[in-house]
Amino acid sequence: QRAGEPLMKTEDDYEPVNRWWDREDGAAAGKRGAKKWDSFEHHGLMFAPDYEPHGIPMKYDGKEVKLDPEAEEIATYWTSVKGSAYETKDI
Repeated sequence: QRAGEPLMKTEDDYEPVNRWWDREDGAAAGKRGAKKWDSFEHHGLMFAPDYEPHGIPMKYDGKEVKLDPEAEEIATYWTSVKGSAYETKDI
């Protein structure tokens, strides 16, 4: 690796320690309760419910402004993160 070049890690860099599925004793290698599962059932993805507009106008320059539902959703989200780490975090 050359200086200034980013270090690239792969699964092989992390997994040699955690590869319980390759071991003779399988899940028992992970201990703490040994047998992990017999089957796995997945019920799909969960999405947040659709936004329900509250209809409260915002104030801009001292005047009330009624927002359409999409703009209201963004404004409501923004006010919920204002002052938190999400406001200043780099994207």
